[in-house]
Amino acid sequence: SYVSDVRGRTKELQDFMSHNWFALSKGRTKSIQHYFGKDKSQYVKIYTAGSSIANIWDNDFLLFCITQLRRRMEEGHVITSGRLQFSAYDYVNFRYRKMRGNKRISDESLKKKLLKVSGKDYKNLWNSLERLHETHVKTNIKADGVTYTRSFVWLSEIQKIEKGGIPLGIEVQVADWLVKRISEEKQLLTFDEDYFELKGGLERWLYLFCRKA
Repeated sequence: SYVSDVRGRTKELQDFMSHNWFALSKGRTKSIQHYFGKDKSQYVKIYTAGSSIANIWDNDFLLFCITQLRRRMEEGHVITSGRLQFSAYDYVNFRYRKMRGNKRISDESLKKKLLKVSGKDYKNLWNSLERLHETHVKTNIKADGVTYTRSFVWLSEIQKIEKGGIPLGIEVQVADWLVKRISEEKQLLTFDEDYFELKGGLERWLYLFCRKA
């Protein structure tokens, strides 16, 4: 989950985790607000300083980041920073091959997709990074009688490198609290490869909700 490092298993925390943190449609500008608890004093507030709120398809990139950081850990590295460098091809390769399974590599259209990343792919990826960087989340989790108030963005820094209009690479800084959570968790939930084929935002949220359960 994307809940911060609160260890209590209270009813309030379970309610908090059951709420969606991403827009279920593309281009949403209106803020998202969830209130819960007996007195409705606890909340999740999501708004953007940019063009639109990060949506559930942008969440695919966070899954990519989590995978990269966990791989470093499995290789014996100590994770002290969430700074990642990668190419647009790395991300496309993740979405179309790593998470969908090698059985789909026989598809000719997929082979062509993996051979070349289009300008549209690169633009869409950068737009996702901007939304993750510009979307602000405010929460006040209550667990075991203690209230944790926090405000954050998913990516604290984003940068793309180009020369003569040709993309050379991308660099991002994943939020420190998320890096800490990734490094401390002994196990993370795995995703079925077909998750990335779900088209609707509501379908994706229902999958995530059921997977948490």
